[in-house]
Amino acid sequence: MDISNLKCSVHQPHFFPWLGYLAKIASSDVFVLLDDVQFTRRNFQNRCKIISSNGTENWISVPLQSASQSSRINQMEIAANFSPNQIMAKLDAVYTKSIHYQSFRSEIAAILYHPHEKLIDLTTETMKWLLHTLNIPHQLEFLSSSLNLSHQIDPNQRIIDICKHYSATQYIAGSGGKNYMHLEMFEDANIEVCWQDFKHNPIQYYSIDNKFHFGLSSLDAIFSLGSEATRALIYRHILD
Repeated sequence: MDISNLKCSVHQPHFFPWLGYLAKIASSDVFVLLDDVQFTRRNFQNRCKIISSNGTENWISVPLQSASQSSRINQMEIAANFSPNQIMAKLDAVYTKSIHYQSFRSEIAAILYHPHEKLIDLTTETMKWLLHTLNIPHQLEFLSSSLNLSHQIDPNQRIIDICKHYSATQYIAGSGGKNYMHLEMFEDANIEVCWQDFKHNPIQYYSIDNKFHFGLSSLDAIFSLGSEATRALIYRHILD
């Protein structure tokens, strides 16, 4: 690691995130979980996409207790009707015949059946498991909530302040950031923005239906390819 040229990336925690998310972590020297911003409904913070038994895309979700629209991610609590049995039944129905599924099934079940009160605790565990299984170096103890940043500041300034906190001179952003990031603020702060574009350079592999599906949970690749091949796939798409 070149401590004079640190790369930082920041992202909301996701539930069993997709391969592009993990490629962003693998590209970073410092990765910060943005856990103290507003929770986004019908996003990936409490659900992930898998393939279904008939080849269509499907979701596995974590139900949440009712909360105000302004609730932050680290305030969201898992609902009493959360059923690990339902999630495992969905995975079993689709992936039982996948060559690598049984190697990981018990570990995934252990995460889901372990009691978690807060969504952030569960999502962090799913991410740590993926990174450990794929041997991707990480330090997920970096939470934005621990930095005590003001919630009133501009979102761009929040990212800049996080980068400065860790003395990072480069920030890794997804291509969607071009629609809302104020790049002149990063330039003024002497922080270079590095773009990752998975829409034009997707991480491709064949799922169990012998087709490529963009944005599936990393679980799908692990069950289809195994951990070593999935890791190799991710590392072909990291930023130098």
